[in-house]
Amino acid sequence: MHPKTERDQLLFDQFEETWAADPDVIDQARTNTLENFRLVYDHRFLDTVVSRMDENEAIFKRILDDPEFRQVLMDLYAGRVYRRARERATDE
Repeated sequence: MHPKTERDQLLFDQFEETWAADPDVIDQARTNTLENFRLVYDHRFLDTVVSRMDENEAIFKRILDDPEFRQVLMDLYAGRVYRRARERATDE
């Protein structure tokens, strides 16, 4: 399952940038395993989606109504944000 359009992809890229720049997310990634990181990240994922619902109703509806699509996205971006945050830790 992939986002349908370039616009959708840009939205997900924006989400990722939001999470990757979040100090709480970064701290959790630096100090936890991926499994423990997911306890915080999964909540943050949904918070971000809900807070931006009005911006793109169709893609948000799919995320909220399609558990399989939502899970694919959560899995993809949790790993990506986790790796980016941990890489930043080694760069600093």
